[in-house]
Amino acid sequence: EVNKMLWQPDSANNAMLYSGDDDRWKHARISWSPFFMHKDFTVYDEKIDEVVSNHLERITKNRAGRVELLELMLYVTIDLLCQVLYGTVLPQDELNVLVEALAEFTVIATSYRGKYPGGLDCHKYHSKVAKAISDAAPDGVFCKIILKDNDMDSSLKYENCAFFLEALTPAFASFWTICNVMLRSSVEKDIKKQCLNDPIYREKCIKESLRMYPPVPALWPRCATKTHTMDNPLFDPTIEDNRGILGKLFSNPDIRTQELLMIKKGTAIFVVPSCIHYDSRFWMNPEEFLPQRWDKDPKVIDKNATTDRKA
Repeated sequence: EVNKMLWQPDSANNAMLYSGDDDRWKHARISWSPFFMHKDFTVYDEKIDEVVSNHLERITKNRAGRVELLELMLYVTIDLLCQVLYGTVLPQDELNVLVEALAEFTVIATSYRGKYPGGLDCHKYHSKVAKAISDAAPDGVFCKIILKDNDMDSSLKYENCAFFLEALTPAFASFWTICNVMLRSSVEKDIKKQCLNDPIYREKCIKESLRMYPPVPALWPRCATKTHTMDNPLFDPTIEDNRGILGKLFSNPDIRTQELLMIKKGTAIFVVPSCIHYDSRFWMNPEEFLPQRWDKDPKVIDKNATTDRKA
């Protein structure tokens, strides 16, 4: 299947399998966008502080003063998603199970934790929870926008509701930002203070962490609508194709020996962020955590400014 991604479980969320050119995705995106474009999320600043404090206090109390950072970030993110997008505050025991299910579903290398209430696997369980809290949500919250969309059938609406419960990027972004800032503090004494007090610098740290550790392994695939020939960016004229006759008949050439690349019509194209983010043609010292590379972020510089530089 063109849109089936290898790292996803067999029962993948169909909302995640849209290609970028799929009409269902285009419609869903148009349906979601107004909420995120016009919602003032600063009203949740105090709520965020409250949620972080509550979970930090609860976990450290039960763990003799210790806490796993990623676990804390997952609890905070999922709790806030439930409150902001679904208008619900889950009881702590239900939140505990939901965090385990979503961790198993989305966090690479999380071990299999068995069946969840009702004998369900992690995907079916969190999808069931998403449906329940969406049905019970008050008017005006995000999930109600999806449920009131008359152009999506019922199953697709609930798959989209579950999809946003899986949106754990804030947890990973926070985790890696804190880790990198703490590590960097050994050589930059003021980086922790600067990150806490300067929201612009903090945003640079978050962007740099997302560059180094992109939470999405690959972007949604696109399907080539026509055959396209392009220059091969990996072509190296110093490398020769030394395959013999049989080798040329039964094996593919080293891609570095091909001056041109041909993408045939119907080919599924994936973009792998980590490959681009560590490509030294585009980034200077890509292995280093350097928030200052975002000093001239295209979002804040003049849109006509040159961008033909390494970040």
